[in-house]
Amino acid sequence: FTQPTHGKLSDNGDGSYTYTPDADFSGADSFIYTVSDGKGGENSATVVITVTHVVKNNSPVAGDDSFFTDEDSELTISVKNLLYNDLDKDGDALVIKSFTKPSHGNLVDNGGGTLTYISELNFNGSDKFIYTVSDSKGGNDAAVVNIVVYPVNDLPLVENDNAVTYQGASLLISPLLNDSDTDGDEISIVSFSQPDNGSVRDNGDGTLIYTPRYAFFGQRDIFTYIAADGKGGTDTGVVNITVIETTGAFNGIPVKLDYKKEAVIFSDERISDSQGFKKITSEFFSLEHRNDGERIHAAISHRPDQTDDFYGGGNEHEIIRYEAVETAKEAAMRENPADQVAAALGFSEQIQSAANNFEIERAALLKALGFSF
Repeated sequence: FTQPTHGKLSDNGDGSYTYTPDADFSGADSFIYTVSDGKGGENSATVVITVTHVVKNNSPVAGDDSFFTDEDSELTISVKNLLYNDLDKDGDALVIKSFTKPSHGNLVDNGGGTLTYISELNFNGSDKFIYTVSDSKGGNDAAVVNIVVYPVNDLPLVENDNAVTYQGASLLISPLLNDSDTDGDEISIVSFSQPDNGSVRDNGDGTLIYTPRYAFFGQRDIFTYIAADGKGGTDTGVVNITVIETTGAFNGIPVKLDYKKEAVIFSDERISDSQGFKKITSEFFSLEHRNDGERIHAAISHRPDQTDDFYGGGNEHEIIRYEAVETAKEAAMRENPADQVAAALGFSEQIQSAANNFEIERAALLKALGFSF
């Protein structure tokens, strides 16, 4: 047999032959074969083969994509944009057949030719998902969609505060202790309002000092403060303060009044601890003088040291309230600042703990500071 013009003919050895057309050939092809009877008789014939053109489907080629969005924001992706760089040699229309779940968020098919990417809360960085494109004729390909999530400053998380103090007693408040910032930024108090029944001043270290009006008790006083993270994020907190009326007997500890230094010095040998006398300092000690025979009110609020087990740890506040009756002699001594006078003033001592009220068996109170020391 002869070989066809546009293909190849193979003898299978069993009386059959295999014709293989050339690649991409279609049309008529032929070959001639000769038969013999083994006795010298031969004859030839032509075999004509028609090769029908069959269109071969080519798979699409999908291209990777990149998108950008901000932290805690939804990103809407158009399917048209995704397919823009995807190609099909045959010109077939392409559709998205499936997609995977992103590593740090969710992907939702909106059904109207768009997808929505939703990142995890407070996530920023690189994320991705993979989609598969189809030509609906059995051809598929996959591509990667890279998403860059830019960081955005998160606002501080401010919690409201509740505190308790006593009539006439100043209170040291740390509003930021239960506040936080998701980004780990340091937060600070940038402003605060004044309550209706007292005053608040900034202690300069993240704490505030609240002082109620002396005649105010038995109710709640309120002020607000604004905390900032230094990056434009702020939040507002509310401080609720309950002022408790002070009652109780006075124990008559002797006091020396030094009007020249504007300081009040308390001393009592019964008040000591294993480390000796303790010095209590306070910027917000105040003593008001009234008419002869009227009570004088003074208050100290003190935060113990973290390592001071004498005061029961660093979570307690010591609040001490003093009341004294000013005599005519004391009033006269104020006219001569160079003189000092000793007087028996009574005071009541109360300890306010974060957990429970407790008594100090052997306290140490050496000095109560006035305006300067």
